[in-house]
This record gives sequence, C-alpha cells and structure tokens, in this order.
Amino acid sequence: MLRHANRHRITILMYHGVTAEPLGVNNWCHMPVAEFAAQMEFVAAHYNLLPLSEVVNRLTAHTTLPDHPACVTFDDGFLNILRNALPVLDKHNIPFTVFITTQLAETKAPPWPEEVFSALLRSTRSSFTFQGKSLPLSTAGDRKQAFEKVMQLLKSTATADRQRLQDAVMRDIAGDLAEAPADETFATLDWHDIANLAQTGLAEFGSHTHSHEILTNCSPDEQRRQLDISHRLLLDHLGRCDLLAYPNGDYSDTVKKMAREAGYRAAVTTEHVLNHADVDVYALGRIGVGAGWSMERFEIKVLGY
Repeated sequence: MLRHANRHRITILMYHGVTAEPLGVNNWCHMPVAEFAAQMEFVAAHYNLLPLSEVVNRLTAHTTLPDHPACVTFDDGFLNILRNALPVLDKHNIPFTVFITTQLAETKAPPWPEEVFSALLRSTRSSFTFQGKSLPLSTAGDRKQAFEKVMQLLKSTATADRQRLQDAVMRDIAGDLAEAPADETFATLDWHDIANLAQTGLAEFGSHTHSHEILTNCSPDEQRRQLDISHRLLLDHLGRCDLLAYPNGDYSDTVKKMAREAGYRAAVTTEHVLNHADVDVYALGRIGVGAGWSMERFEIKVLGY
C-alpha cells in the first residue's frame, strides 16, 4: 500500500562497496554480494529502474516518469563494483551510476575513510591511544566502535587539519602494517576499469570530487578546486560529466552554486527521502543502504522510512 501511495516519488538508492564475503568487522558501507543480489532481485521486480541521468533529464524538462521510478548509485568508485556488483546488475539489466573520486582513479588507492578502516581491520594491536584514551581492538565490536569514533572526529575536522590528524591516528593503529602489502578489498577503479564498465552499456559516471574531501569542511577556494578538477578529468576521460555526489552528503547553498557553475546539472545528497517531481535537482535525496540489513528492513527503508 505504501509503495503504491509513493508510486510517483523517485527512489534513488545509494550503495558503496560490494564485497565477495562479509568483512571481519562490520562496515555499513561494504555489503556482501549475497545481500546485494537479493536486494537487486527485489527492486527489479517492483520498480522501474532508470539511469539517474534520464531521471534528471525528465525532471528538468518536466516530462512524465513511469510509476515506481528508481535509480541505483554507488559512491567512491570501488573496484569491487566491477568484480562483484556488475554480474548481479547485468543479470537483471539494471542501469547504475558510479560516482568517481578522480584522484583515486590515478592510483586505485582507497578513499581516506577506508584507509583508516583497513588499518583497523588488519592491525595486530590490542589497543591504541585516541584523544588521550586507550581504545581496545580485541574484538570485532571493539574495532567497529573505534572506527566510528575516529570517523566522527575526522569528518568534523577542517580539511586543512584532517590529514594531519589522520596520519597521527594511522601511526598509532597501523605502525605494524608498514611493510604489509596493500589490501585490495577497498581498491578503487582506475581509468581502464572505468572504461570497461562504460562498455557494458549499463554504467554511467559522475563526480565524487577530486579527493573525497567533505566540501563543507573546505575553504571556498578548495571547494571550487575539488569540483572543477574532477569535472575536467571526467570530461577528458569520458567525454561527459554532469552528475555530482557530495562526499558524506554535505553541501550548502554556496556549494550548490559552485556545482552549477562548474558544469554539473544535478547533485545527490545522503538525505534519506524519496524525491518528488519539483525537487531541487542539486539536492536529490537518496536511500542509503547498509550492510547487514534483513530484507524486511530493506523493503521498509526503500519506502523512505
């Protein structure tokens, strides 16, 4: 009944990583492929799945959308989208949008939050010192709580200071990992991988800024730089870039104005709402989907609750 009542609202789903197996420490952003496959089977059966660009086209032209319109999006551009998510999406012929952090497309490195998470996941230490307190790392639950506490601080820190704080935390957590090989779980797509995804005909791409900095933590000059560089690189490599996902979903009126001036036609947030026909296309809401949800919870969340 609720789905029928909301049949004219636009559902935009937000995913991040899709891992082959569940992680040793739960991370909301990284879903095992078995969960993802069950969710995609459900949305393919109950929604009209469209590319985000087509939805934006119809919204800006004020033309009709089918009932139960929905989009699938991925933030950060993890390599496991190609390896694990694509076979599921291809099976159901589901179009999808990947938001690329362009600096990482040169290196395949993880986004900075995953650098911290990977260190916590792999550390052999039983505790580390954070803000003058000893945080235990004895159990998976300890490591999950430690990650959440570190992220709360780093995400609220101005960009100019965030890297310095992160480096200090990483030294405390991961000094014993200095010589360890990189963990590919959180690797990102490079330009070759992106080209391969583009050839499927299902994938389209947008910007997640240049280095995944939270724009509202940046100076105005840095905000503009993050938007402009990413836009230019995606244009150079793909010939198109008019969609944007704000890192962490954070934006302001100034950021929206800069995005428009940089050449983006629309931008998505992390606000957990369905979208109506007269929505601000620079503040599109998305239903963030997390790891570990039951199908019942997923079905309720997709209704906007």
